Amino acid sequence: PTMKTLAGDTSALEQVVDGQDISPLLLEQELLGERELAYYYSGELRAYRVGNWKLKLPYPGNDPAPWRSGVAAHDTLLIDLTYDIGERLNLLNDHPEKKAEILTRMKAFEQHLGPIPPALKVRQGADNSHYDRQVKWREE
Repeated sequence: PTMKTLAGDTSALEQVVDGQDISPLLLEQELLGERELAYYYSGELRAYRVGNWKLKLPYPGNDPAPWRSGVAAHDTLLIDLTYDIGERLNLLNDHPEKKAEILTRMKAFEQHLGPIPPALKVRQGADNSHYDRQVKWREE
């Protein structure tokens, strides 16, 4: 929506989008107020933020690779980012009402947005030829 506004396009959007027009922030430095943020990974909604609260769904983790850090597996996490920007303290058991509230909002968001187009869910193998050449060069 922001790029559409900045380009001067005033037509209505033809589909529901996961976005918000932040051109007032960019052009006039107006504050946007509280908003909700959805976190996707590999085409799946993995976490949701409401104000300073963030709910992360269970994650199986992944091993480190040359192009990314490893991420440890975790169960459902509820974090208050006001006091825990590093996301280390799980407050899920202390605030079950907050978990229920955010899950409800998360489900409503997914229903409003609709299904993600299949093409965005497909993960194709990366072309690692540049990396393979670099490794081979270092070994020589």
